[in-house]
Amino acid sequence: MKYIILIIIFLVLMAVSFGIYLIIKYQIKKFKHLKYEGLDNLITHEVMKDFLNYLNQYKKDKKYTLVMLSMDGFSQVKTYLEEEVITTYLNEIGHIIKIHLKKNWKFCQTNERDAFLIYVPITEDVNFIQVIEKMYDALTKKKINLSCPVGIIDVGSN
Repeated sequence: MKYIILIIIFLVLMAVSFGIYLIIKYQIKKFKHLKYEGLDNLITHEVMKDFLNYLNQYKKDKKYTLVMLSMDGFSQVKTYLEEEVITTYLNEIGHIIKIHLKKNWKFCQTNERDAFLIYVPITEDVNFIQVIEKMYDALTKKKINLSCPVGIIDVGSN
């Protein structure tokens, strides 16, 4: 009789443990899905890669396009300008992109800092090509302000 009670207690504990395991597994899976549903518009490059992997794995029916905005000659500009000027300019570019983003669009800057990647979900209510064209027009008008970082030192002439 003593062994039967121990076996019953053991089986109950095993059933409870298995139930807890299933609940934890379900919550982890649910967290993975919810983690990407509430992302902000501005994300890091690493989060963008994880987000795109998530879409390709779990949301295969969701259609989207990726737009890359690249800055020509950025590596040459980096050699001549101070980091503070470059950072200010990139922040201004990011702000222009952000104000043109629609609901659920996301963007990030590449690790090399010379391009921006924009995630655009395909919906029928937004013509993303027109939005990207407006964004491009606004970006091509933006110039680097060189009012401060360039200076001339007069060493005098004798």
